[in-house]
Amino acid sequence: MNVTTVRDELVEQLQSITGLTVSERVPSVLQPPHAYISNITVRPGQSFDGLAEFTFEVTVLVSRADDDTGWDTITNLMGTVSGSIDYALQANNSLDTTVQYTTVEQFDQLGETFDFAGVGYLGFVATIPGLST
Repeated sequence: MNVTTVRDELVEQLQSITGLTVSERVPSVLQPPHAYISNITVRPGQSFDGLAEFTFEVTVLVSRADDDTGWDTITNLMGTVSGSIDYALQANNSLDTTVQYTTVEQFDQLGETFDFAGVGYLGFVATIPGLST
């Protein structure tokens, strides 16, 4: 499993969501709504058939914490219809064959305030596990 390749394919798939800016790591400049890979865990050879299990945590910051429109963006991104993170991943859950599958396991820290460069942003964390090929 090449972690960089899987990460790049995940970013590319998330970029299919209209209006969502996506980056491979914590960005130097934030353009909300903005998703970035905040944590990667790899467990080599952990599946029954020896494949590597992985988990990507994607932090999504949608608006300044004092902007009421952020909740609408959160609910849209967390849904299962077009424009949501789950829908984008289900459209290509093998990430162009770099993995056996990937999916959204959970959304966490919903509506919490995340500090970015001294400014509070409304957001959440998506946990996205999968198996490498």
